[in-house]
Amino acid sequence: MSLTALRIIDFRIFQQQQLTFEQPVNFIVGDNGSGKTSLLEAIYYLSHGRSFNTSNHNKVIRFDQDHFVLGGDVVVDDDEVKVGLRRFRNNDVQIKIAGQVEKRVSQLAKVLPVQLITPESFKLFFGGPKERRQFYDFGLFHVKQSFHGDWLRFSKIHRHRNALLKKRPNRYNEEFEYWDGEFCRMAEIISQARAEYLALFNSKFEEINLSIESYLTQANVSFELAAGYNQEIDLAQQLRNTFDKDVKFGYTSVGPHKSDVKIKTGSRLIEDVFSRGQLKMLLYVVKLLQSDIISEHKARPIMLIDDIGSEVDDANLRKIFEFLMSAKDTQFFISSLNRDIADFMAPTIKQHHMFHVKHGEITQSN
Repeated sequence: MSLTALRIIDFRIFQQQQLTFEQPVNFIVGDNGSGKTSLLEAIYYLSHGRSFNTSNHNKVIRFDQDHFVLGGDVVVDDDEVKVGLRRFRNNDVQIKIAGQVEKRVSQLAKVLPVQLITPESFKLFFGGPKERRQFYDFGLFHVKQSFHGDWLRFSKIHRHRNALLKKRPNRYNEEFEYWDGEFCRMAEIISQARAEYLALFNSKFEEINLSIESYLTQANVSFELAAGYNQEIDLAQQLRNTFDKDVKFGYTSVGPHKSDVKIKTGSRLIEDVFSRGQLKMLLYVVKLLQSDIISEHKARPIMLIDDIGSEVDDANLRKIFEFLMSAKDTQFFISSLNRDIADFMAPTIKQHHMFHVKHGEITQSN
């Protein structure tokens, strides 16, 4: 397990809650508005330093309180580490890991890697490239230690180039030549790391397909990197070629910040072929596959699943649960409006707890 205890103060409708998690699978049941999604949101916030429901952090602070506090006990390399996050209405944030003050939110995700599946997660297929970049870069962040620093360096160069473009220069000059050299150097490092991760992802996908037979086994699904620029042509030359257009619009139009991952079955995009039910199954597979990859690199991943019964019949629910239980070292928090769904799945799992949420109070039940 990864998260063994969770402490919540003044987050959403929770005044004060202290929970312990002794099993790898935790069912959370309750009526609409009871707080079950807010419990998942608290775990997500402790990992990512933000909500998956709102960009306004004031909305998650309870009523007229000044701040909220989240804390957890996390297993890291077989040692238990305390993590904590306090956020104020004035946007100040305090982060502690193992008693040490941290300034970077990314350090939380390093010790507590959390993935999320909600009814909105279909954005991975139907959303823009940003959704897919964020998903795969999250896995890469845990697999390749240098990637986060490389991405921060590239982002800084990218922002500087865009600032120069907004000055509306009338010609390509030596300053652009210098920054384009740095841009291209980091772009190659970023693109190479992404290509290596996608190669690993493709090979692992083939393995999981063979271990649990489903229609995905026959679908010939592949994950292809679109680098964000033509890798057959020198990137520096592409930046020169697009210079006038970039000046006009004030941003850089080619580079790894425009990257995408094309998810295909054969030669066609997956969303043009699969039904919504098939896409739901594929969504679970790619999320769990990424958890398995992360778990092979010392971190112990957590999967949050909100409203697992949404748009899924019993046959597909059983198949989804087969995939869930095939995960190597993942801890699950699964919410359901209907306890019958939890009861439907629970008999197949010896190690599980069930939590009932009602009016902001959480109790463990048999």
